[in-house]
Amino acid sequence: MKLNTLVMAVLSLVLFSGAAHAAEEEKIPTLFPPKLADHSKSTRPPQAVLLEPKPLAAVTTADVTLKWNAIPTADHYVLQVATDPNFKWPVYVDLNYKETSYDVKGLQKGQFYFWRVAGVKADNTPGYTQGFYTSSSFEAK
Repeated sequence: MKLNTLVMAVLSLVLFSGAAHAAEEEKIPTLFPPKLADHSKSTRPPQAVLLEPKPLAAVTTADVTLKWNAIPTADHYVLQVATDPNFKWPVYVDLNYKETSYDVKGLQKGQFYFWRVAGVKADNTPGYTQGFYTSSSFEAK
């Protein structure tokens, strides 16, 4: 009789702890994001088309206007101008730029400048908010 009582106690303990564990699992966040019902929020904005100056152009004035096409799905742009192709020496950085042109002033003669633009859709799913960069360069002569 004692063995039967012991088996029933163990079984009830296992069943109870399993139910409690299942309730806890519902509260535990997973490593994977939930599946999206709206797939439009998992599409990056397309790449910008850089219009001016043309790649490797020689700019003969102290100022230049950078221009690119508007991206209809982007809320704003990330714009970077630097003196190195890895953008470690920035001249200008704006993570929330709203226009499709930017005036760079005070160019140093003999210096190469590198610039890049990416569209940003802020309400997209994380990881899909920023599009890929489009890069170019020019030389101040």
